[in-house]
Amino acid sequence: CEDEVLQFLNEITATTDSTESDDDDDDDDNDVTRFETRRQERRCVFCQQKSSISTDVFRICGHTFCRCTARALATSCAFPLQCKACQSNIHIRDIQTIFSNNEKLIMTLLKNSIQSYLTMDTQNDNRVFCPNSDCDGLIKLDNGYHMCLTCGQNVCPRCQVIDDELHIDRTCDEVVEEKKHHPFLSELFSAARKFVKNNWPFDSIVQPMGTVFENPYLRKEYQSLIRFYKANQVLGYSVRPDLAKGFFAYHGSTTEAIVPICQNGFDPNRRINQVHGPGEYFGVSALISDAYTKKGIDYNGYSQVIIDF
Repeated sequence: CEDEVLQFLNEITATTDSTESDDDDDDDDNDVTRFETRRQERRCVFCQQKSSISTDVFRICGHTFCRCTARALATSCAFPLQCKACQSNIHIRDIQTIFSNNEKLIMTLLKNSIQSYLTMDTQNDNRVFCPNSDCDGLIKLDNGYHMCLTCGQNVCPRCQVIDDELHIDRTCDEVVEEKKHHPFLSELFSAARKFVKNNWPFDSIVQPMGTVFENPYLRKEYQSLIRFYKANQVLGYSVRPDLAKGFFAYHGSTTEAIVPICQNGFDPNRRINQVHGPGEYFGVSALISDAYTKKGIDYNGYSQVIIDF
């Protein structure tokens, strides 16, 4: 690097001749042109930044690369790895140089490489990596949506979905069609699960968080969904409800009341003799609503709360 700087300074230093001429100006212009051309040639083929400081050149094609190359190659799903400028294969020694100080990225690259091999050779081996990025387990490609024995997540090896209850007993194509038909519900259920996971209280008087079940009657377009869409229209909102314009809350009730509520929605007329007047009550915390639940026989003594939006 020091030699290159000295060479550059020597090339652009003006001569100390006492007389200036047009030839001197031409020489200066040529020097600048040569420098700009050389800098262009030394620019990293991946990031293309003018300020990019190249560290080496590829052995096979001679194009330049810098430190950014490690991240670019680690996230690649195309193998063998190739130069971005000319699509020449990258030499194994260059790969060692690029990833020499980044064990995390080289592990990502190796995992992607093995995944690519397994995907292309399904006749001899129908295993692929679990789609959970934090898991290194292998799962059967033809098992469909199932639980990974390594991380315990429910995953699909084909469409790469993780913990999507909509995929239960459905093929990947059926899931896509269902999400097209009810795009809002897919977003709603996903956001509801995230809400419960992030907000369930760690309190000894509240039972630990269990499984979050989707309301199956919403996808079947029962009255609960029809009434919700109608109310959304009355409020002047868009045809497709916006999650940002609402919030989640909890509702505690008896086990016997859960199915009718899921089918038809809430009925304020049935709630008249209450402390704060008629209407449905909702808790901003599961700690509040849990006190209103009743343990049911069908759930082995566990109570259930309804997540409302």
